[in-house]
Amino acid sequence: MTLTSANSFIEETGINFQDDGETIYGYITEYTFDVPPVSGHNGSDYGRVEAYNIRTGQWDEIAYKTTNNGVTLSGKLPTGTYTQMRFYYYTNHDCMYNKSNITYSIVFDF
Repeated sequence: MTLTSANSFIEETGINFQDDGETIYGYITEYTFDVPPVSGHNGSDYGRVEAYNIRTGQWDEIAYKTTNNGVTLSGKLPTGTYTQMRFYYYTNHDCMYNKSNITYSIVFDF
């Protein structure tokens, strides 16, 4: 995955399906977001993770960390609350963008 600018993000749109007319959601219970450091970079950076709270209809910030070169954010979330995620990495230098080694993983519970 790649981020392309200070305003870009990676979005996990989630999983849902219909079962006998009822929508079944995959609730996100764990996540990891990893932006490896880039050799020679030293910036005013931060990583941020937001999750869509299906109960409130709002995006909640669930993780934020300042850094100077790369970040790993991970955590567990309550079951039955979050169905989508957005992953952000901001830097004041463009050398962190367009890297294909940015990864994330998500665990769903049904």
